[in-house]
Formats: sequence, C-alpha cells, structure tokens
Amino acid sequence: TRALTRKGVMCETPVGEDAGKGTIINKNWIKGELRTILKRGKVKLTFISLPCKVWSTLTNFIKKDSEKWDEIERARKVWVDEHIIPLISVLNSFVEKGGVVMFEHPEKSAMWEVKEMKEAMAKWNCHKFQIDMCNHGSECQKPTTILTSARFDHPLMKDLRQHGLGTFRCSHEKHAKWQIWEAYTLEWAHRRETLWKIFTNICLSELRRHDNKLSTSR
Repeated sequence: TRALTRKGVMCETPVGEDAGKGTIINKNWIKGELRTILKRGKVKLTFISLPCKVWSTLTNFIKKDSEKWDEIERARKVWVDEHIIPLISVLNSFVEKGGVVMFEHPEKSAMWEVKEMKEAMAKWNCHKFQIDMCNHGSECQKPTTILTSARFDHPLMKDLRQHGLGTFRCSHEKHAKWQIWEAYTLEWAHRRETLWKIFTNICLSELRRHDNKLSTSR
C-alpha cells in the first residue's frame, strides 16, 4: 500500500495500520463499503493479501495437540466466514463485468484448499503463478503464490511476465554469497522492495490503458 500511495494509486489503509486505526475489514465492510465501491465501475483490479499465520504449513506441527489444533481450526473458520466467503460473494459480479481479482498467499498455504476458494477458482477460470520473494528484494527465501482471474492474454498478465513474475524462480545460490559479503550491497539495495514497485507500475499501466480506451470511446 505504501508503494501504491507514493504513486498516487488509491488503496485502502492496511488492517492494523497506525496502531489499529486502519480500515476494519470484516464481513460488514465487505458487503457494504466494498460492494458499493466496486459497483461504481471504476475499480479494475482487486488485490487481496490476507494474514497467513493460521494458514501456514507450520501449524501442522501442532496437530498432535488437539486443544491448539482446535484453536487453529476455529480461527480458520472465522477467516472463512468473515472474509473469504463475503469477498467471493462480492467479487463474483466484479469478475463477471471484467474486473481482475488477485489473491496473494504463501505457496503451500492451507487457504488454497478451502472449499469456497476452490469453487471460486473454478468459476472465475483462475490460474496461479509462483514468485520467490527473495528474487525481488526480500531478505528471506519466501515463496509466494498469486491467484488471478486474468486470462493469460490479458495485458496485465503480459506485464507480469515481462517483469519475470511467475517466470523465473530463485535458485537461492546467491544468498550465501550475499551473507558472506554485506546484506546491503549496491546490487541488493537496487533490488529491495522491487516486487511491490513492479506491481504498482503494472497497476498504473492498466489504469492508463483503461483511460485511453475511455478517451477513444468518447
């Protein structure tokens, strides 16, 4: 959101920003405010990145502890009921009208196995592509996945491929070298945070394309 704001692209304040003063994104906000925003027809891309703690593969280590595992399952049910189901419900008509939806979550997240997510993926003809965050500036070797409703021939997808997103995976061989040297070499500093800057520039390109179409139609 910081990268987008700096470029002048309107986006919602992240949850918890400024010690809890951010937008309270829950079922009521999604079915009310978000639905109203999308109905205006000005939004072209909805990018969703939900907290991943309760969906992490690390939670598998506590399966033997029935009490803790029940707590994880209850937390997941809250996310499904309060966020995932309402989001999919609101986004159905958005996708039908040509809007693009993107969900970002870790590559092996349990969220991809949620029944409602699978049904939405099939309905929207979604596909996934993988990104190694460390290949685009992150200090940790974190693989992530982006699910999108955009078709392969969509200009947005062409822009993503042009920047190597979902095309080139990181070999991780360079990390040892960077650790031996200094974490912030000129090469590293140049690459820091580039992933979200890339997404910001791609969003701007998509908005400009839409503006040009409107100008032509006028």
